[in-house]
Amino acid sequence: ARFRTAFERSPVALLVVDERGRFLDGNPALSRLFAIPEAEIRGMDWLALAERKLSEQLSARLVPPFPEETEPEVLEYLRSDGSLRHGLTQVCSITWPGTERAALVQITDVTDEVASEATARVLADQIDQVFTTSPIGMGLIGPDGNWTRVNRSLARFIGLIEADMAGGSPLDHIHPDDRDLVNRFAARALQ
Repeated sequence: ARFRTAFERSPVALLVVDERGRFLDGNPALSRLFAIPEAEIRGMDWLALAERKLSEQLSARLVPPFPEETEPEVLEYLRSDGSLRHGLTQVCSITWPGTERAALVQITDVTDEVASEATARVLADQIDQVFTTSPIGMGLIGPDGNWTRVNRSLARFIGLIEADMAGGSPLDHIHPDDRDLVNRFAARALQ
């Protein structure tokens, strides 16, 4: 009774698959994730939810004997409404009433996180492109106060190449009379 309650209330999509790849049971979170009425889950084929390109990979995981446990992996799933979801998926072997062995599949919806990571990668690439190609001299200074990266324009302005500046102090390139002013400005900027 306790397992059933935990199974039903879990926010993680849970399903039990038999050795033929048929759903024996699924929880309400699974129903919500895949937009499938709970009553239709039992008897459904596991691969019906998987993107075609991942069917081979998924079927390899669910071939008896089931693995004791797999490493979590983000897989793509096609919902009944045609939309694509990303799920952090892990499979482990269990015993289930009426079967010799079954697999418990846990799927955490990470679609929003995957989209955010993709957006962050695009933005990072765009920022890197601007940094690299800018005609304006730019440099990044690490917590130790030294250059972590400079662009070609800054290196040319100083009369060096980027590699020669890496790890050095920006103060090495400031006139001694101006270093105190630059230090005060940097301290204010970092507050």
